[in-house]
Amino acid sequence: MTIKQLQELSDTKTIFYHLKILLYDAIKKCFGIEVDINNIEVDYPKSRIFGHLTSNIILQIAKLVGKAPREAAQQILPYIRHEDIERVEIAGPGFLNFYLNKKFFLKHLGRILEEKDGYGSWNLGQNRVVLMEFGSPNAFKSLSVGHLRNAITGLSLSRLLTFLGYRVVNLNYYSDIGLHVAKSIYMFLRRPLPNDFEARTTHEKMNYIVDCYVEANQLFETNPDVKSEIQEINLKIFSGEDSIINETYKKLLQWSLDHQHYDFFERIGVKFDREYSESQMSDAAVRLSTELEGKVLIRDDNALVFPGEQYNVNRYVFLSKYGTPTYSAKDMALALKKREDYPNYHFSIVLTSVEQNDYFKSLITALCVFDNSFKDKYYHLGYGWLLGMDGKKASTRKGNIVDAVDYLNEAKEIAKERIKEDKNYLPQDIDNIAEKIGISGLKFLFLSHELHKDIVYNPTVFLDPQGYSGPYILYAYVRAKSILREANIDKFDFDSSGLNTDYSVSDCEEELLEILSKFENITFMAGTQLAPHIIANYLFDLAQSFNKFYKEHKVLVDNEFVRNFRLSLTLATATVLANGLYLLGIETIDHM
Repeated sequence: MTIKQLQELSDTKTIFYHLKILLYDAIKKCFGIEVDINNIEVDYPKSRIFGHLTSNIILQIAKLVGKAPREAAQQILPYIRHEDIERVEIAGPGFLNFYLNKKFFLKHLGRILEEKDGYGSWNLGQNRVVLMEFGSPNAFKSLSVGHLRNAITGLSLSRLLTFLGYRVVNLNYYSDIGLHVAKSIYMFLRRPLPNDFEARTTHEKMNYIVDCYVEANQLFETNPDVKSEIQEINLKIFSGEDSIINETYKKLLQWSLDHQHYDFFERIGVKFDREYSESQMSDAAVRLSTELEGKVLIRDDNALVFPGEQYNVNRYVFLSKYGTPTYSAKDMALALKKREDYPNYHFSIVLTSVEQNDYFKSLITALCVFDNSFKDKYYHLGYGWLLGMDGKKASTRKGNIVDAVDYLNEAKEIAKERIKEDKNYLPQDIDNIAEKIGISGLKFLFLSHELHKDIVYNPTVFLDPQGYSGPYILYAYVRAKSILREANIDKFDFDSSGLNTDYSVSDCEEELLEILSKFENITFMAGTQLAPHIIANYLFDLAQSFNKFYKEHKVLVDNEFVRNFRLSLTLATATVLANGLYLLGIETIDHM
């Protein structure tokens, strides 16, 4: 999914932008032609041996100037001069490889130490409002692993956009009506409650409600009498005419919402600025569908339908022949409600699984047919599935679901057993550290993959402190903080202007400097592409580089300048790791 507003943002302060301007000017001066600056590609090379940055622009313009690529490259070299460039080399048929000087990297190091938790952030969004709708759980049903991926991804995307300078409003649209509600209530009223039920936690109560739903759903599909009773309960929920059903509905709904907020969303760091419920949209959906008849919707078998085939998308019913609104009608009503509540929003994103891609393509098309001002303002992002180690996904309806909270608990317990093996912690420390390590593993698992890809759940891998994992990056952060504590960093007075000296940095120190300098561009790419995996990959590279630096060099040496320089590298690494982990929604810890 390409979001127009993000693609229009310009990276105006990184070396990438400066090199594009430099190449544009050099081509104009050398060959007398102007190229589209957007077509000038500057990228990181595959290996450090090919420089710090590379461009294939000469290959693109060689024919235009009637020269062989290497000849054109040789001619343009004298025009490429910049204070940050040490030298430019020609590689292969005409690639330009740029080697940046030490001053450039030391300048970035000084900025990290100065800007701290603001380093890597931008003001490109100019505080314009962006709506991020995610979460979207079903009350009365278990929170699935899909909700886990949704919430973790939504939080990270929200923080990435905030880092770009937008004012992100986090929205939650939850389902609190429908047959699944009636099924849960039907069985809840027929089962004798366990004696200890009121004393149970919200999570345990929710498990009981889910059991009611699963049992009722099986009867609904096989017993016509039960099906009829459940459908009648569903009507009474809407009308509110039955006091027992109404009271039960309110009680179970509150348990569901408490479970969602306190056992799940709060635990993974998600907070919503505004919440909408499906029941709040029902009346508006009926009115809207009626108003759209003959304009956007057509009458078909007495139902109101969006004829998607006329617009090369799928057809969907908005109002059934019984006069009840469908998800489509309620989602369109929600889109209008969001615009009413946030009339000046810059753009809006809805995050769901990929299986709803076609549905939202139709819905957004219908929105634009109704009101063309929604064009390029309302977007849908789809994420892939988390699969079990058997390669299959679970289903609440079939009753083989693993609750999202159970995933959190399992990750925490595995982490707890691992840290017990390493050190002696106080019981309260073990619980807190294990919680953060476990959740870091889950979050990194989801966010280290491209959004649309399926992921296999394997705790052995995503909780491995030595592998490509959240705990590995957390451990690098903890190691850096430990060094800073030992150095009494609160009293550490480092003058970044003194870095530009003749001190000969080692290869691993140079590598660490180079990786640290990339973070600003990394946040730009991850934010504009809505791609948290770019942050995840970068953090792993940074953690690896810092661990290599730590193994090869003692930081707290006697030589004051060397000590201060290595402390500055350590402090900058801790700062950037913390900033990057924040963008992934991962909470840092000081001990591990």
